[in-house]
Amino acid sequence: MIKEFTLTEREIEVLNYAKSGKDNNAIADLMSISIHTSKVHMRSILRKLNAKTRTEAVIKAIQLGIIDLY
Repeated sequence: MIKEFTLTEREIEVLNYAKSGKDNNAIADLMSISIHTSKVHMRSILRKLNAKTRTEAVIKAIQLGIIDLY
């Protein structure tokens, strides 16, 4: 069961990069943020979506209409 949540714009941006296979280092470079901040965003996304992996988070976000498949 997914708890009520709100993803920030930056978290959605991170999810979109993760969807395209980018790792935390690449996401940090693309967003001009530190690797630490990239990891913090990803941990927050996993918690909010109750997901154990990046892939699971992306799938749930697509299913919920948070991000597009393509």
